[in-house]
Amino acid sequence: MAAQTPPTRDASDPFGPLSNLENPPDIILRSSDTEPVDFHTHRSILAFASPFFRDMFTFPSNGQDLVKDGKPIVPVFEESATLEKLLILCYPRFSGTGFNNLDGVVKAYNAVDKFLIPDGQTFLEQIMASPKFLEKEPHRVFAIACVLHLEELAKAAAMETLKLPRFVSALSIPEFDLITARHLRQLEVFHATCSQSAIARAERYAHMQPVGEQEGHFVWWTSQNHAPGCGYTYDDTVGEYVFPARWFSDHIAAAKNAANNIPAVESVLKAVNEVSYANLETLLKCPECRRDAKGSLSMMEREMEYDLRMDYRRVRSRLAIGIRFLTILSVNRYWLGLHFHNNEYFANFDF
Repeated sequence: MAAQTPPTRDASDPFGPLSNLENPPDIILRSSDTEPVDFHTHRSILAFASPFFRDMFTFPSNGQDLVKDGKPIVPVFEESATLEKLLILCYPRFSGTGFNNLDGVVKAYNAVDKFLIPDGQTFLEQIMASPKFLEKEPHRVFAIACVLHLEELAKAAAMETLKLPRFVSALSIPEFDLITARHLRQLEVFHATCSQSAIARAERYAHMQPVGEQEGHFVWWTSQNHAPGCGYTYDDTVGEYVFPARWFSDHIAAAKNAANNIPAVESVLKAVNEVSYANLETLLKCPECRRDAKGSLSMMEREMEYDLRMDYRRVRSRLAIGIRFLTILSVNRYWLGLHFHNNEYFANFDF
């Protein structure tokens, strides 16, 4: 009894049978899926884009070729998700807009050499680094970059994960199956390290200071013209030290909590500059804080932005060197500038 041919289906646009009525396709590439997918393409375009296809189309027919709708069928080893990405690379008109997802990108990236598609890998890297994927799917881009040893892309994706909560539930990423637990752990530590950096920076502005040395240009460190109970406070139980206005201490505590969850620079600065209703109600009762709090917070925001960007740049630069992925284990939060101690340096993990 002859083996039955598995059922097939046509690819969706732009490789469907009716995708281009003005210039109809003249050859079908059939994927290797359990249910094969037929991609309706053009010999001339594929031959121009890929020497592999050009040579393949020159092979003589054995008279037993499969045919569908009058078009010869060429079975290939690639699955449909991979084949789709490779074909998009061959069609200049689709290369900028044809990528709707990252399915099959890993295999397509590795198959570019087989199909001899010029600059195919570079273009795939650019697609993954585009906001469409890097900003919306940073964890997936990170995983793909780890698999493909694309260090700069991995670092860029790690930075984008800072815009999301530290623990993202229900992440379903196929490429997580292709990387090690060490990679995931390193991404978690990277996120935590940046959170520690942001918390330490915020903490500096509310930490107790010696009497007479407090940063008086911020309204929460001044003592004159405040309402009763506002302004800096003195506590002789800890020595000659003062603390900032209570509303500001509460405000910084909230900002630190926000930074612990989402440490992206923009998110931290927003938490620093937006005062909660309860703290706003308190500071509005003080004429000095009501007048100067906004300016002081804006000044603090500008200082923190510069410091955080420098801190994160330092952390990012230590993510990868060569083909080794490096992780910052901890950060000295109280050393001005947040420099890293040698004994807290890095752990090496291979891709």
